[in-house]
Amino acid sequence: MIAHYFKLIWKRKGKNAFLFVQLIFVFWVVFAVFSYGISQYRYYASPLGFDWREVYRVQINFKTEDTAATRLMIKSLKHDLKAMPETDQVSYSVNVSPYLGNIWGNGNDNDGFVFNARYMYADEDYARVWKIPMKSGRFYTREDLNSKYTPVVVTQKFVDKFMKGKEPLGFKFHFTKEMETEIIGVAENFKFQGDFTEEDPFLFVPLADDATDLHQAINVRVKPGTGPEVEKKINDLVENATKNNDFSLVKVDITRKSTNSRTYIPLAAMFFLAIFLIINISMGLFGILRYNIARRIPEIGLRKAVGASTGAVRRQFTGEMLVLVVLAFVIAVIFAVQLPFITTLPIEKDAYFMGIGAGALLIFVLVYGCTLAPSQQAAMTLPAKALHEE
Repeated sequence: MIAHYFKLIWKRKGKNAFLFVQLIFVFWVVFAVFSYGISQYRYYASPLGFDWREVYRVQINFKTEDTAATRLMIKSLKHDLKAMPETDQVSYSVNVSPYLGNIWGNGNDNDGFVFNARYMYADEDYARVWKIPMKSGRFYTREDLNSKYTPVVVTQKFVDKFMKGKEPLGFKFHFTKEMETEIIGVAENFKFQGDFTEEDPFLFVPLADDATDLHQAINVRVKPGTGPEVEKKINDLVENATKNNDFSLVKVDITRKSTNSRTYIPLAAMFFLAIFLIINISMGLFGILRYNIARRIPEIGLRKAVGASTGAVRRQFTGEMLVLVVLAFVIAVIFAVQLPFITTLPIEKDAYFMGIGAGALLIFVLVYGCTLAPSQQAAMTLPAKALHEE
């Protein structure tokens, strides 16, 4: 029967050629959309490792010299912010923070320990502001700064990638040539670059009081239910303490939405393109099937006259379309499966192949659905009427 379908398709190759090319193109577009969508959903579904809600961030540049007065002003500003009734926690850090888009990286192979990770300088209250869950150990405190080794906290991603078979807590290594560090805690996750990004191995390094140039951001967690009027209070307090207005204050939720929109917009555009093409190909299938049925009424009547059942006629037209789709799928897949092996894809291979499978399933289901009504129309043709018209 399948061989018969091939003969029928080949006999009408001129009429089927345009639809065949359309199907191949639609397969490629749907493969790409599903692969990208699956990849982005995986990133979005993976844990962030922090809580961005109720957090404000002040980006500031202390341009004064590193003096005792500057350090006292930085310390007093944190104390005053924390004393506000609306405030829960306050922390200083560098401008490497969730949804900012800034990245610091470091790596080396000193002492035989090879790593390459993102990192940031943050004070001892950073984990409290961002509610970073710990998998093991603890976040560093001010007392830890008196140790011979600089205390650091790494993420589980860091442990999984660089410390297989090693106990992370108490592990010592050179973070830089001059800085020897000791891991005292392992955070579960820290996907700081955005909800739709892959998590990188990460380290938290203590922010020293005398490193005034690294006090670049003030992270303020307010109590639940605090209204937007707190922004003016924070703004006035920072301006009075620093004697300048060269800083920016923003709620992290706003930055998050802006960062995520860079993924939402292209993803939505790709889905709209795929939907447009699917609708287009569906209308084409309807049209071609109805045209074929109208031209083949005598053939249908003759087949039913010699004993073909209603189901057999229905399967004939449905089968022809499905065979055509299978042929287009084979051509599309031959090229698609080679792509991961000839270039580097921005998504994981398994997500790419899952996208191919999901896209193919969707198109097969849609094509089958599109053939049901015209095929049923052909199957209900009365042989006497068809032959009489002929």
